[in-house]
Amino acid sequence: MFFSFYSIFVALLHRLQLTEISRQQIEEELNLCNKERAEIIEQFQHVKNPKISFFCFHKKCLSIQMTRLKNTLAEDLIAAKKDVERLSEHNLRLNKEKEELTKERGNLVVDLTGTERDNQTLNSVRM
Repeated sequence: MFFSFYSIFVALLHRLQLTEISRQQIEEELNLCNKERAEIIEQFQHVKNPKISFFCFHKKCLSIQMTRLKNTLAEDLIAAKKDVERLSEHNLRLNKEKEELTKERGNLVVDLTGTERDNQTLNSVRM
């Protein structure tokens, strides 16, 4: 009979130790949950804080404005490149026309010089 009380006592003591270990684990988990809860509440307070919220909103607006500005500048750059290309083509065309006109002028000068010589020859023959 003593042996059975002793074995029951040992079994109860062992069960008490297991319960104590389980209680400690549960307390640790509860502490972690409370810490996480506190962190979440703190983060929520930061989001709820109007200064931070305004800053985040302002930062978002600023980002949108910068994106719009970037897009506008990109469009302006594309337009400027098209203008440069158009003006370059126009410049090449004008240079070709100038070259043709210079050749034509040279030919006309040669013709004029020849005609003047012919006139001088005719004038000298008439006299």
